Amino acid sequence: MNPVPESEGLKLNVSEADNTMGLDLTRSVAPYFRVSKKLADEIVARSQVVVTQWPKIADSLKIRVREQERMAAAFRLAG
Repeated sequence: MNPVPESEGLKLNVSEADNTMGLDLTRSVAPYFRVSKKLADEIVARSQVVVTQWPKIADSLKIRVREQERMAAAFRLAG
């Protein structure tokens, strides 16, 4: 997963006809990868916990506030 601030959709379709950036789509295609609904929900939840920490990690890496603000929209699905 690569964060892109102004992206409106994924570069590749996740399902046969959808490139929506959203967690509902992620969950809906899980069975194609032999991932149960329960496991898909757990993976999404873990990912959200990690991604919501990005500002703290960015601070620790001395990434300037202006750069963090520029990238904030890329992490909007985590919250």
